Amino acid sequence: MKSLLLFGSLIAAAQATRTSDISAVCSGLYGVIGCTSELEFPLGSSPVFCKLQEQCGIEIDVATENICNAITSALSDDGKFVDHAEVHCGCLPAAQRNHDGHLKDGDNLEYVWQGYLSYDINPEYLADLIKTEECLIDNGFPYQTGRTQAISKYLQPKDGWKVLRLQEVDMTLYRRLVAATWTCSFDIDNCDKARLRAFFVDYISNSDGVTTSELTRMLQSWLTLFDTIQKRIRAVNTAATAVQARLKTVSSKVSSIKKNVCQKNACKGKTASSYLTKVSKAFTATKTLNTIPAAGAKAGKNIPRAKQLTQMCLTSATTPANEDYYYELFLTANFGTTKHLPKAFQLVEDLPVAASELKNLVVSMSDLTKHSTRARGVQTHLNGILSQNWKTNKELSKTQASRKVRDGFIQIQTLVKRDLRPPVNDLIKALTALNTELDKFPLRSKTLEFRYGAVPYERWSTQDWEVPCAEEVWREFQQGEFKDARYFTEIQVCDFGPNRVTFPDHHLPFIKYRFV
Repeated sequence: MKSLLLFGSLIAAAQATRTSDISAVCSGLYGVIGCTSELEFPLGSSPVFCKLQEQCGIEIDVATENICNAITSALSDDGKFVDHAEVHCGCLPAAQRNHDGHLKDGDNLEYVWQGYLSYDINPEYLADLIKTEECLIDNGFPYQTGRTQAISKYLQPKDGWKVLRLQEVDMTLYRRLVAATWTCSFDIDNCDKARLRAFFVDYISNSDGVTTSELTRMLQSWLTLFDTIQKRIRAVNTAATAVQARLKTVSSKVSSIKKNVCQKNACKGKTASSYLTKVSKAFTATKTLNTIPAAGAKAGKNIPRAKQLTQMCLTSATTPANEDYYYELFLTANFGTTKHLPKAFQLVEDLPVAASELKNLVVSMSDLTKHSTRARGVQTHLNGILSQNWKTNKELSKTQASRKVRDGFIQIQTLVKRDLRPPVNDLIKALTALNTELDKFPLRSKTLEFRYGAVPYERWSTQDWEVPCAEEVWREFQQGEFKDARYFTEIQVCDFGPNRVTFPDHHLPFIKYRFV
């Protein structure tokens, strides 16, 4: 490699070497921060004369130049490296050491990258990491993240999943989390419950991805839905009670009609007896609907509990829990990483349990709608009674006695059509309406799948530029028969990079759920 003499210093100007060790680069540039050191460079040599003007030695002639001037001359970068020497030879090597450390198993930095709460990770420790990171980013170092890719891969609403995003965990929030939880994690007797809860109160207030989410709107709609279901159950009970009351009245009147028209053997014929049997079966079928009010009462008793569970989940999705809840998380070692931040919402405990109970509670409501099949069977029986046109029946028009039977049957039809069929129809409509509302409740036919955690994403800076490298060069000099030699520091231009330095991962806490 040949060298040029620029501003009196030794500057390499040939093919640049490549390096990726910024610490090694900076260790050779002592004094570059603050421009506090001088470099010596050779101007040549001179003979040393002793007595009688005879040469008795050699002297190397040197001059000095400030290291910053030498670097600026070498790089031709308008002084950028020198002007930001504290960044290049302070922050960047520190960031490189942090990057290298996180790759070592069991190193504290490994746990920082993963968002863990660890005994050796304290706010001051994280403050130094943040300072180093900000030093690079604020001074224009290239900065990239994998945030978009992480969201696209893990946090998209697909396959039926609804995804709720909580406040993102950057290094500042991570440090606040550590500050609020350190004693509770590792010195539980001195845990400051109020401070602990205050952190989660603030976190929840900044997580409107949950508090004003599709989930909270769904829970609110469930409260309204259960009110409607309760009304539908009452309507079913009212209609079912009316059916039995009307059946009693109609049945009594039909018995009187039969007693009046079926004297002697007037109703013994096949036509008359068959019809009366049909009426009897219809009334018997109607009688079996008398179990509906009890089933309705059983279903109705579950509504208050269903609403209570729903309101509990809605509250825990929008409101911070009490101090004891958060204290218990740490007392039982159930909080140790940013992946547990969704536990800020007691919802993560409440909803899965509540969903299981709600699914069981709605069974009795669904069972009530099963009576619709029997009610429709009764409706078919009643329609069968009304389907025959006795006015045109020739068989029952021959004699006075048969005509009396015919007229009695017409009276029965009138009673059934006017007094019994309407409440049966109302019951069917009420059961259908109840079924329609129940179908709006996903847990009637499906099961809740519920997950929470945090997705990490990488952040990094890639450097690829020229840096000054200090090289110790051996220079020899001769004057006459005398020789001398020594090392001089020569500034060379080196290609640095491409070098990738990563910063601690940021984390995207989430809650997601679906019904399957």
